[in-house]
Amino acid sequence: MVFDPYKQNDGTYIFNGGYYSDIESLLCDYYKLPWCGCGSIEVMLKSIRDILKDCDSRESYDNRNLKMDYCYGKKGEFEEGMIYFILYWLDLNKYTEHGGSVGGSWLTEEGYELLKDLNEYIENIKDNE
Repeated sequence: MVFDPYKQNDGTYIFNGGYYSDIESLLCDYYKLPWCGCGSIEVMLKSIRDILKDCDSRESYDNRNLKMDYCYGKKGEFEEGMIYFILYWLDLNKYTEHGGSVGGSWLTEEGYELLKDLNEYIENIKDNE
């Protein structure tokens, strides 16, 4: 992972003058993810990764919605709201861009970088299970 060179022997990270107790805290700070890192941060990072992957698919909005229904189960208002919250947040922070609807977003260069790091992070979790 891009942050591996900054990993200390005790599992902490020192990066750009900051101290991080774990990779999740470093990812949240580096990518300006508005979470402290406690709770179910792995679930949130996986959700962001999945939505970034959907944005990278270049599928039509209708096909992407069908795929999201399949991946996340049939969405109710709450689930759809959470997906849109992430989409709006990704757009606000320039990880995606969109034309007529945020639901049809595509990745920016920064979005590709975030997706790459989240893919590596999730693979690393799987390798350590």
